[in-house]
Amino acid sequence: MANQTRKNQGLLAFALVGCVLLSGCNISIVGGYSFDFTGEKVDKFESGAFAEGIQEIKVENRFGDIKVVSDAEGETGWQWNASCWGDTVELAVIGLEDMFLDIQTEGQIQTWTLIMPEEMSDINGIKSDFTLHMPTGINVSLINSHGSIEANSLDSDFTSNNSHGNVSLSNMHGTNLVKNNHGDLTAQNIGASEFAVNHGKATIESATGQLKFEGNHGRVSIDTVDGDLEVACSHSDVAVRRVTQNAKIKTNHDSIEITGVIGNLIVENAHGKVSVTEVVGDVTSSNQHGDTNITTTGENVSVTSQHGDVKIRNENLDFKQITISTSFDDIELTVPGLGAAAIEMSTTHGDTDSEIESQASSLQKISLTNRHGDIKIKK
Repeated sequence: MANQTRKNQGLLAFALVGCVLLSGCNISIVGGYSFDFTGEKVDKFESGAFAEGIQEIKVENRFGDIKVVSDAEGETGWQWNASCWGDTVELAVIGLEDMFLDIQTEGQIQTWTLIMPEEMSDINGIKSDFTLHMPTGINVSLINSHGSIEANSLDSDFTSNNSHGNVSLSNMHGTNLVKNNHGDLTAQNIGASEFAVNHGKATIESATGQLKFEGNHGRVSIDTVDGDLEVACSHSDVAVRRVTQNAKIKTNHDSIEITGVIGNLIVENAHGKVSVTEVVGDVTSSNQHGDTNITTTGENVSVTSQHGDVKIRNENLDFKQITISTSFDDIELTVPGLGAAAIEMSTTHGDTDSEIESQASSLQKISLTNRHGDIKIKK
């Protein structure tokens, strides 16, 4: 076990003329502390190598950014840059000396924990930035608050839990488990991943393997998933371009827009429209308050709606069963011009119109039920 504390290498103090401002504000409330980043600033820098034989690196940080990169240049190790602001150089130095790293190595895990000053009343600001140059095959676990996380070009597993900052991932080929509160997520060229984002946008450009996403209060944009996709959101509009296997998409108070799913699709919405351009597999859709518009070549289609028009286009000549049910607004179903189906249409307050004849003995089944709206079947 190694315990390294209070390593003050290269302490540098210098005066700042005027006031240091963050984001144009005189005072920042950061993590419960009131920082205005004014007065005198002092810095210190520490660095070192990773312990031999470790399989996982953990960092617990606050008030700064964490950057993780691979050892593409053949240099591995860690770097820490810390800064402290005070009304005088002496107060800033005292604050910086009381801010240090507790470094522990237990078994195959090495941990860096930021220790904060016990007395913060004389401190006008704190900054703590980490950079990790990673060797191959070592897993990374990060906890951070009030700062960003950036990781790229790792082949190992990556886990992070961040609060009040953005998270950016690129070329991450291991398994990624990421939670973020009050910040955006961007990811591209990633392996199997599980993301949870609260109060922030999510942009995922390409993923290989299963992708799971949970989100609240922020737009979700997913370009390509080479695998299964599962999305569960509240108060978030969801846009998905292409999924090569099955997809399950759910949101409650916004729209769902899907361009293409090669496998089966399950989609659920409460207050918003559902728009699907192409589904190769079977479709199951449920919507409460919004229009539903789906084009598919699947054999089986099941759609339920309450308040909103339902338009379904099935381009499969050999479809097996189509079931659509709504209560208020219209149903419009378009099926291939060839063939016929056993058709059941039922409406309480509306008209029914079909361009194909019903054949009771057909293996193809169409069942359309409505209460307050018209039903139309088109070739």
